[in-house]
Amino acid sequence: IRFHATNERESAAIKKYFPKSNIIIADNLPNTNQPEYIGCVKNRGSLNCIFIARIVAIKNLLFILKILETVKAEILLTIVGPAEDNNYWEECKQKIATLPANIKTTYLGAKQNNELLSLLQKNHLFVLPTTGENFGHAIFESFLAGRPVLISNQTPWLNLQTENVGWDLPLANPELFKEAIEKIAYTDQDEFDVYAKSAWQYANKFISNPTLKQQYYKLFL
Repeated sequence: IRFHATNERESAAIKKYFPKSNIIIADNLPNTNQPEYIGCVKNRGSLNCIFIARIVAIKNLLFILKILETVKAEILLTIVGPAEDNNYWEECKQKIATLPANIKTTYLGAKQNNELLSLLQKNHLFVLPTTGENFGHAIFESFLAGRPVLISNQTPWLNLQTENVGWDLPLANPELFKEAIEKIAYTDQDEFDVYAKSAWQYANKFISNPTLKQQYYKLFL
């Protein structure tokens, strides 16, 4: 038996239960059809965020809603995804109803994959405080679109601040999420463009890596 792990974290989890296993690490194969970089207007003090995921507890929409109720900037949060857990979605809607006037939300429901790029390009920041992803294709779609992300540190996308492409933060410290939102909300156009162009280049570097296909050749030999 040969195990396929998509990163070192998965490899370590497999070794925990199967110490002598044969493990090949090969990253997930993402969408490699990257468009040309397109910017968007950014005014200081306002921020358009987008959450794209199934509405279930592990994707943690309620977490970001609780963060937003303490934010002072003008925020528009667009929520995209099927409401698979109706009880959880009801909790989210109850929280939305109590948000202050400076926080607006809109729910678009489920969308086809080919509709996501244009939605991402209309927003400034992708948010996903997930409790765990082995890759996070929606996260990578945001990079492809040239948009920074605000995510938890429970995905393979780590050390994002050093790359100037977003934040990967511990869920145990919600205050850090608030600080990140307010920081990017109060950026001006030039400051935001640095984040956006860095995100586009980050994705481009990933899909241009020749070792990605080589990992799969090794896996299936």
